[in-house]
Amino acid sequence: MNKFSQIIIALIFILITGINSSAQTVIAKVGNRVITLEELKLIMASTPYGLPKEEYRSFDENNLMFKLLVEVIDSELLYQEAIKLNIPKSDEFIRLSTNYSESVLADIYRQNFLENNLKLNDATVEAFAAKNKLTKDAARALMQKNIRKELLNGESSRLFDLYAVHFSTIIASKEISQLTEKDILVESILFKISFGDIRDGFRNFGSTKQDLFDYLSQVVEVKLFCIAAQTKKMDKTDHFKEIAGEYNRNLAINIFRKRLKEQESPTKEEIEGYISKNEYLKYYPHKVATLMIVVETEDEARKIRKMAIEGNNFYELAMEYSIGPNAKINGGDIGPVTIGENPYTALDAIFLSLNPGEISQPVKGEKGFSIFKMLEKMEQKERPESEQELVAVEKITEQRILSRIEKLRKAERVVYIR
Repeated sequence: MNKFSQIIIALIFILITGINSSAQTVIAKVGNRVITLEELKLIMASTPYGLPKEEYRSFDENNLMFKLLVEVIDSELLYQEAIKLNIPKSDEFIRLSTNYSESVLADIYRQNFLENNLKLNDATVEAFAAKNKLTKDAARALMQKNIRKELLNGESSRLFDLYAVHFSTIIASKEISQLTEKDILVESILFKISFGDIRDGFRNFGSTKQDLFDYLSQVVEVKLFCIAAQTKKMDKTDHFKEIAGEYNRNLAINIFRKRLKEQESPTKEEIEGYISKNEYLKYYPHKVATLMIVVETEDEARKIRKMAIEGNNFYELAMEYSIGPNAKINGGDIGPVTIGENPYTALDAIFLSLNPGEISQPVKGEKGFSIFKMLEKMEQKERPESEQELVAVEKITEQRILSRIEKLRKAERVVYIR
């Protein structure tokens, strides 16, 4: 058994035995970063699948938490590398971080402003509801929507005048294609906005002069609400710091990953070699719908397969014989399976070989032997060579990034607590 396998067993043991502990249970350390069991539980609770109640926790769910632990460790390793390379001091990081922080502060200010100013009394709502033949709840929602818009427009206009904002005549005198990065489009007593500041965002917004004016208006409003939030020290709250801190951390990691991809970009020969060895790239991913029966022995699987071929209902056979956890409920239906997102597995090869209505030979797996009945199969559509190359580049670079992470793990910077 290798060292990493021992670590996995030790960690799963911690996850199982420590799950009901009330104290902070340290699982791993990455440099100065401490990862606890409780932190993982909080992360799981915030994900779409949520955190199950303790009494219903299973070994599989502990495995899921272990996978989450690996992701947290890998993320921390990449973040520490990003810090080493001073990525948070790069122009790209500062620009994106500033834009995000301003957007968040503007939203916080809007929400706070509306909470303090958007007030409706019941009598006014009831009168509006009666006049427009609406329910009271519908009337309140409609009135709030209209008043919200009026309030925010009014506050925007107030701040616009307060900080002496004006749009440059360049917007009218120059064509968009003639604008340079240094052209100042908006000025106020506190800030200036050049075409270079908004160029990338505007590309995704529109292409006409009116589009440019509308986009600039939105950018200016965000700036104004952000400044208003800062004057009220909303940027000093723990809530904002937590949101901005999490974004900045992920931003540093993403910029580092982007740099890694640029560094690890494969040669033309490597791309061609990968494509020739991976048939799945020749087709777009497609789905198949199958039924599955799992039993303990190959002989049993063959007997059930024969029964199915002779006309016995596969759903009923699954409900009666399959040891799959949900077979008695879903009759062996494992839902749609996507083939071709990654290199073909042995199971993918079986699915590809079956036509609708056909039943596979027994397949050995971790839990026993399985047989599959193909219900429905999407047609395989060929992927153009240009797209095959793009996917190949993505897969090769991702493999190299994973290798880089593996080297970081082996550099003894990760300490697992047993």
